[in-house]
Amino acid sequence: MSLSYQEIERLIEKAESCLKSSFNSEKFKDKVRFQVEALNCFDQIIENAADHDYYFAKRSDIKHMLAYSSGKYESYLNGSIDDMSRAIELNPGKGDWYRLRGQFLLAYVTALKEVISDARLNQLLGNAIADFQACLNKDPTKPELWLSLMGVNLILRNFDEVLGIYGQCEVYVKSKEDRLIRSWLCCLALTIAGDTIGDKDISPLYDQTIRPEFDSLIDIFNSFFGKIYKQENSEDKLTRLKEIQKLFIAHFDSWNAKAGLFKDNGFYEEALEAYEKATEKNPNDDGAWFNKGLLLRNILNRDEEALKAFTKTLELNPLFMKAWQKKCDTLSSLGRNEEARQAFEIAENLRSVEEK
Repeated sequence: MSLSYQEIERLIEKAESCLKSSFNSEKFKDKVRFQVEALNCFDQIIENAADHDYYFAKRSDIKHMLAYSSGKYESYLNGSIDDMSRAIELNPGKGDWYRLRGQFLLAYVTALKEVISDARLNQLLGNAIADFQACLNKDPTKPELWLSLMGVNLILRNFDEVLGIYGQCEVYVKSKEDRLIRSWLCCLALTIAGDTIGDKDISPLYDQTIRPEFDSLIDIFNSFFGKIYKQENSEDKLTRLKEIQKLFIAHFDSWNAKAGLFKDNGFYEEALEAYEKATEKNPNDDGAWFNKGLLLRNILNRDEEALKAFTKTLELNPLFMKAWQKKCDTLSSLGRNEEARQAFEIAENLRSVEEK
């Protein structure tokens, strides 16, 4: 059945309303429900209207959101990439579609880097580079694309490419915040390559007046640094890399952001201190308490303290299913089996409710 123009407009309006409700929802269960409703609207449009790149691009974006709110990374991120590829087929001249597909490819490899082969990871990162370059060919003024190219080439250890892009993009990377990220990536590449870092290259890292927002680009690149460190055999280079990382991390005001950056770089005591600062600043931040618990249990092996953190998380958010699961695991490790069984039952009940 072909939809009329008015019916398509109503479905789009309904989808936008659902997405707005999702953004305003505090519970992940409600976010997922609203996003699924929005997805259903675009499913109906795509099934019953003439193909249009906007419909596929919008459905791609919704699937990307659902990957994170539902935790079903592989299926939704694959679908997101497929839909954006279809949008590009329908409108190959629109640069933004290439930009978004590149970002979704990065999201995919970040979420699944532990379970996909190195060959597949490198292929997907190469595809992301091609997409960012395609977008830049249409509009070279977007600084986030230049920074994305630097970061992906750094992950692939294409250091000459990183340094070449560093020089090319100077005229386009204008804000202090973007210049900080450009400097950070350049200094990392120079260090691993064994080249000298110039004063001009590193000076933004020493300028503590620059206070950037923590964004997904930084998170994605940072998540690969553990892999980069493992490939580096020189203790001198590792020391210098970690010095650069600490200089960069010092720029952030958010203690949660600092904690995540510290953790990914192996600065575990610094990460714990940052989570403690985060919970002092906002004692009702259940996410900070939960992440503190994960660090204490999974990395520092301090189960008694981890249990206190998970318990505090659940005082603030009794419907936090993953916190119940982690509390169950921690109690079991401590030999408190009856309490572990009770936590397990609560977690299973919450999981069954979420799946309905």
